[in-house]
Amino acid sequence: MSPDDGGNALRVLVVDDNVDAAASIEILLRSTGYEVRTAGEGNSALRIAEEFRPRVVLLDIGLPDMDGYAVCRALRRMPACRNAFIAALTGWGEGSHAEEAAGAQFDRHLTKPVDFGALLDLIPAT
Repeated sequence: MSPDDGGNALRVLVVDDNVDAAASIEILLRSTGYEVRTAGEGNSALRIAEEFRPRVVLLDIGLPDMDGYAVCRALRRMPACRNAFIAALTGWGEGSHAEEAAGAQFDRHLTKPVDFGALLDLIPAT
């Protein structure tokens, strides 16, 4: 379910340097009722997150300016995102990547391509 307790759309931040991948996820999430913002690199994701205050972050690991592990750690230090649900949505699928994602405080590690229905099931309602 996409609305939060206040009747507003659940805010999701999609961070991926692949513009087409980010746009596809954005379109699908918006069509399901989520409020979505996108970022193509880590520093802009951090700026957007501070203002947008997402409840969910779908975060690629391989970003051009800083890796997703560093972005996740920085998001966890922000009061605006400390309790956000953060999932790695990445092409980096080796076992060591999942372990490193857990160490960086990701809630989940998903390897691309991800089934959209499964992604929706993963996103918490609040």
